[in-house]
Amino acid sequence: MPPLQQKVSRLELMEPKTIEPFVRAQAIIDISVYWLPVSKYPMHPPQKEWIQEFHRRLAAHLKKTDALREEIFLQFKSLYPDLLDRFTETSSDYIPMTGASLIPGTTPQELPDFEAVKEQVQAASKDGTPVDVNRWMPDHLHWFVSKKPDQQRVDFFGYGGMLTLYLPPDPETTPPVIKLPKLVTSHPAYSDSIHSEIQAVYSLRDKFLAHSKNVFGEPFRKTPSYKGLMFVLPLLTSTSLLDATVEQRATWFSVFDAYFCESKVDRGMLLALKNPAFDDELNELIRTMKEDGFVYKI
Repeated sequence: MPPLQQKVSRLELMEPKTIEPFVRAQAIIDISVYWLPVSKYPMHPPQKEWIQEFHRRLAAHLKKTDALREEIFLQFKSLYPDLLDRFTETSSDYIPMTGASLIPGTTPQELPDFEAVKEQVQAASKDGTPVDVNRWMPDHLHWFVSKKPDQQRVDFFGYGGMLTLYLPPDPETTPPVIKLPKLVTSHPAYSDSIHSEIQAVYSLRDKFLAHSKNVFGEPFRKTPSYKGLMFVLPLLTSTSLLDATVEQRATWFSVFDAYFCESKVDRGMLLALKNPAFDDELNELIRTMKEDGFVYKI
């Protein structure tokens, strides 16, 4: 029997009455893929509040059932114009590290030459329209090394650029227990932040960093920045997931167990999990949210 290949251009409904407000990609059976519609980016506050609550419950559920941890990423292009100041102000606390990202099947953005930039700037000046510098910038992701997901979602979620990965624990990232003498901890200059700083250092040993580069880094291999890239992650879309083969998706999901992102391309949120039978668990999460008064309004 030939390998199953999914080549469809849209998401199809699967039991919409029980999965609402999510829509499942019915054509994909080897993993679970769901889409949640969003009215616009930046998000309307009621939708943002519901998704943030769902995010918290999803993280707690995956931690309890599969011992998965969450890692938060932010697209560089989503910082301008609303988040740039906040990103700068929180950088010393969240410790962002930069890697590359790319929609599967596309090529990295090449920087234009001076004349091309000049022509586009002049054309924009004549039309009285702002210059969209993002069109010239490659896709970068900032990984928040500091593990403060709830706080980071409050600061940056809802603008179309946040990505969360769920991964198994990595023992290499666990720092040794360091018991400091009372002479040190009682000093006026002592701060408990030393423990989070040590944790941040050990986080850089995470195996998923190198693995992501091996799996997703091929398009960047001939670029000057490749050797210095800490990680490479995909910007998944419904189309890229639906067009991929079973083998491709299996390779992608060897890096992470679940993937939850804001997707401007899809006009919503995209949730994808290695577990192909996540419907019942998703239904239960939504049911308990409704019981607690959280209702998603499209």
